[in-house]
Amino acid sequence: MENTHYVVYTMFSRSLEVMSKTFRRDLYGLRASGFPIEMVEPPVPDPLAVAQYSCLYWVDYLLDCDRGHTTNDLKDSGSVYQFLKTSYTFWLKAHSLMKSLPDGIVMVMKLENRIKVSHNVILSLLI
Repeated sequence: MENTHYVVYTMFSRSLEVMSKTFRRDLYGLRASGFPIEMVEPPVPDPLAVAQYSCLYWVDYLLDCDRGHTTNDLKDSGSVYQFLKTSYTFWLKAHSLMKSLPDGIVMVMKLENRIKVSHNVILSLLI
């Protein structure tokens, strides 16, 4: 069973790593905020393609981890805090570009509930 926890934790941490390396301001080069999502065509090659899976499932992997594995990740200086501090809006914009914003909102709610359980006030405020 320990091996399963390690695999799930690895998927979680690699997902944060992939997204952190991929996300940046104006990923699709739209140059204007408020651009209608219906008019957005992903560039070829799509810079978001490598991070789509991670974007959609990293919170689920976090929730599936043994809590002992994620204790440090949920601390004020942990990987979740660092990711949200630097990439939270990029993550939400990625959901918009993938036309999966409702899924992103559900993920934020799941993450918020998990953070409340960890009693991390600063991370809760960040979300």
